[in-house]
Amino acid sequence: MHYIPNGFYLAGYRGKRGTLFQQATAALGKKLDHGDYSHTELLFDHNYKRISASSSAPDGGVRFKQIEYSKPNNWDFVKLPSHLQEQSYIWYQAHEGAKYDYTGNLRFATNFINHDKEAYFCTESNLQSLGFPEPWRYGPSHAMVLLSWLYKSPILTYDNNTGVLVEKYSLLG
Repeated sequence: MHYIPNGFYLAGYRGKRGTLFQQATAALGKKLDHGDYSHTELLFDHNYKRISASSSAPDGGVRFKQIEYSKPNNWDFVKLPSHLQEQSYIWYQAHEGAKYDYTGNLRFATNFINHDKEAYFCTESNLQSLGFPEPWRYGPSHAMVLLSWLYKSPILTYDNNTGVLVEKYSLLG
């Protein structure tokens, strides 16, 4: 099955991946963020070859990556306005290779450590590329809810039986 949705999306990762240490830090991140998601990606449409962009510790920081989203139960999606896509892509081109913001992530646990202004964690890079001020304030779960509400787009997930994107929940009333 082909699980990559068509359009420009914020994708929220809620699965388990990597080493035991990575799984433990993801679980802690979800708990500190009070939500389901441990990581986010921006997924660009076919005009950008369906590439994803984010910042991740295992990948060394800000990067583009081809992701198949082949485990649909691990991902949810919020559709974003297409007019934001170009500025976001340009931002990632300009910042590709920037380091991962470890101290920014620690800020969620301690609330007194400042983020690294030259580095980015996942949602920090996603929201910065979309033009949000102070994007270091938002974790993955916050970003999914914020963008769903702001752009009046429900959070979507894959139906296990049909493989089709369906509404998981909506903040639209």
